[in-house]
Amino acid sequence: MPHNRLTVAELQGRLELTDAQVQLYQRFLGMRRIAAAPELSVLDMLAATGEAALTGVDRAGVRYLIHAHTMQHAVPDSTVLLSRLRGRLGLEHARSFALSHQNCAAGLYTLRVAASLLRAERSSDTALLLGGEKILSPLVQRNAGLTLLGEAAAGWVVGGEGPGHEVLSVAYRVLRGFHDVFGMTDETRRRYERAYIPTTAEVAREAAEAAGTSPERVALILPHNVNRLFLQQFGRSLGVPVERVFMDNVSELGHCFCADPFINLSSALTAGLLRTGDLALLVSAGLGATFSAAVIRVGEEVGTSVIEVPGT
Repeated sequence: MPHNRLTVAELQGRLELTDAQVQLYQRFLGMRRIAAAPELSVLDMLAATGEAALTGVDRAGVRYLIHAHTMQHAVPDSTVLLSRLRGRLGLEHARSFALSHQNCAAGLYTLRVAASLLRAERSSDTALLLGGEKILSPLVQRNAGLTLLGEAAAGWVVGGEGPGHEVLSVAYRVLRGFHDVFGMTDETRRRYERAYIPTTAEVAREAAEAAGTSPERVALILPHNVNRLFLQQFGRSLGVPVERVFMDNVSELGHCFCADPFINLSSALTAGLLRTGDLALLVSAGLGATFSAAVIRVGEEVGTSVIEVPGT
């Protein structure tokens, strides 16, 4: 997390928000402060979170480095970025690629991708997965008026052996007809808005059922930080008490693209809201109508950290 935060009022001029829109974000959508890293590059952000994620990990055994991000053009030359990142992290031997077309569901989707790669090779090695990116423009930061985007990153190491949280299931779905995110007709946008919460809830239930449980039985739901109003409606759709839907970072960070569920997992663990053996349901949805969810069982002796990175 960058040390810097901007209030919605401080963003008003840059984003050309009216006073009424500022009140909407603050009072109804629950967004108070937004993470901002003006002095940090994407490389700086990913390297910092990569170092934290790799604490105690044998770097020689990291076979894959995968960067999940939302904006397809957020990284002008992904090959150069990943090459530099491998050097900074001491992972020159690792294979690397970026994954982005799932938008904000890309972070959770990497769990499925990494598992498939490692299983196909019957490898006992691991994969380092990173989520994080920079905001390109005011249009992007306002994200079609649904939320305000922040700049923070998350890193997670996936492997088949050793201590860690056990990934019990990953569910994923795409709805067709909504790919033209900023060019949808009014009618198409209304259909998308009507489908958004029910589909997110359906995918969450699918992940829970695949893990042999239900949303009502998990200890905590860790969603993306799109806004507080959505999360309250989402909890009601699942039939889950609102206090079991983690919302603390909505007001402190904003919606940090596909890194949200993992940032929220670290925050919940640090706050003592999850204990060994608990089940947690991670959920995310992306524009273009992509939806993903995963159920994990909290493990023992797992290093987790929430770090604040000052400007360089």
